[in-house]
Amino acid sequence: MSRGHSKKWKKWSLAVLAVSTATGGTYTLPHVFAAEKDGQTSQLAQQASAASVQAEVVAPVIAVDPKKDSISASRKALIKLGMMNLSTAAASDLYSSESLLRQLKQARHRANKVAFDPKASADQIYYASRRLEASIDRYNKGTVSSAEVLGKILKYEKAFVLNSKNEHALNEIERFALKGIKEAQAKLAADSTEAGVQAAYKHFLSINADANDRKPIELQKSIDFLQRYQENYAVKIADAGSSAKEVMLQREIYEKAAKAMQSAIDAKVRKNEMTVASANVINAYWAFLEGMRLSDDLKQARPLLDSPIGKEEGQYTASSLRALEYAINKAESSLKQSEIGEELEQAREKLAVAVTTFKASRN
Repeated sequence: MSRGHSKKWKKWSLAVLAVSTATGGTYTLPHVFAAEKDGQTSQLAQQASAASVQAEVVAPVIAVDPKKDSISASRKALIKLGMMNLSTAAASDLYSSESLLRQLKQARHRANKVAFDPKASADQIYYASRRLEASIDRYNKGTVSSAEVLGKILKYEKAFVLNSKNEHALNEIERFALKGIKEAQAKLAADSTEAGVQAAYKHFLSINADANDRKPIELQKSIDFLQRYQENYAVKIADAGSSAKEVMLQREIYEKAAKAMQSAIDAKVRKNEMTVASANVINAYWAFLEGMRLSDDLKQARPLLDSPIGKEEGQYTASSLRALEYAINKAESSLKQSEIGEELEQAREKLAVAVTTFKASRN
């Protein structure tokens, strides 16, 4: 089921993302749990005829008007966009850069703050939807930029939905998903311009999200999923002791994500909301783990600031010490401000380079 590997990301079929995450499985489990050793990580990172084709990108979600529609309708639209965000990351991952994927995840994270805030107003939800959809469109233009790329994606997804079966053997939801793929293919065949590609792809993502939402949730699997994360989170906090205070932001982000998923479980929400809530827990847990690791790295790096300065053997230059101090300050700032696992991981990498460079500068 794997599409292949880039430097950091694992590619999954859109169908795999929709099914496994929402049922309590994981579209990616990029992070070690408490009983595992550092380094044992597998990373991330997901889903008309020709005569009716329109060149502009379809925008079926942001049509919800907070002044005319209920807040529940606005929230459902935002959740659907969250599902489309996950889906495009899974479907087009093979064609994107780490930077684009990171930006897409950042947009999803910001939107989830609103989507899972029970006190968010209709206007807040609506404008969060607008911003999230704009980020999806930007990502799509940077990844699925040609008819050839989209053709490959749609062909892959069609084969996955069929799974070597005859169309007549598909269930109702599978037929609905297949219909969306065929419609996207028809749109693409009728208009292979850049605008046509984006319209066809957006249509596919929208229909796929609708197909996912029609599936039943397996509540016990979602309960087990959250329980596993909660148990391992508790163990990590206990093992960290007083040092866990240094990652308060990442702890807050994870605890909010876990609370949101528990609320989704209690309310027995529809599949899209459970899918997005599950992915939110995964990503928040990853940020927490990367925060813990960055905290540990900082503990190792800070004593180096007491290294002797001078020109004698075994001493360091003042400039090398200043460079190390700057890197440590940057890493500390990331720990206080970053809510995304990739950002914290990048901060760790930069700190490691600075420490290595400093040690190599010894006279």
